[in-house]
Amino acid sequence: MAGVAALMSVDALDLSEDDCVLVVGATGTVGSYAVQLAAKRGARVIATTRPDDEDYLRDLGAAETIDYTRQDVVSTIRRRYPEGIEGLADFANYPEGLMPFAELCAPGGRAASTLGAADAEQLATRDVRAMNVVGTPDPALLSRLGELADSGELRVPVQRVFSLDEATDGLDAFQREHVRGKFIISMTAA
Repeated sequence: MAGVAALMSVDALDLSEDDCVLVVGATGTVGSYAVQLAAKRGARVIATTRPDDEDYLRDLGAAETIDYTRQDVVSTIRRRYPEGIEGLADFANYPEGLMPFAELCAPGGRAASTLGAADAEQLATRDVRAMNVVGTPDPALLSRLGELADSGELRVPVQRVFSLDEATDGLDAFQREHVRGKFIISMTAA
């Protein structure tokens, strides 16, 4: 489902080669896929991150990272891209948090949210197309993801693997730990 949500978000942004896209929530499961998919389309991906995740995101295809714990992301983007960016994929914010990022989009830009945070009417007044994406298990999208994974163009970042006997521990760890990619519960015998 995370891969489908990422694919739908990147499709909604309709990215072209050299478009600049900001991915907020880039280290999460949806964000990790979105970084790869946007970079595969030739977009210049800027990912928000913490210092210990910069190499991980660059390995997935991010051209730039911004440490949101040490810098104000909005002012950094405004300084680096005074004309604005073409796309925003926000997987972390609700409406009040998304708007400052969406305002970074240049006229004609696009913004996508998986949390229902994109206010299409409000952003349309700035000539920014906004979409709220809900990942649905569509067979055609799943097939596309499968083909990308089979060809090696899309990696499934796995952070930790738990046995079925450790499933409760895995769920607890998922709640407590900084998740970067997927936690897997293996159904095979140890």
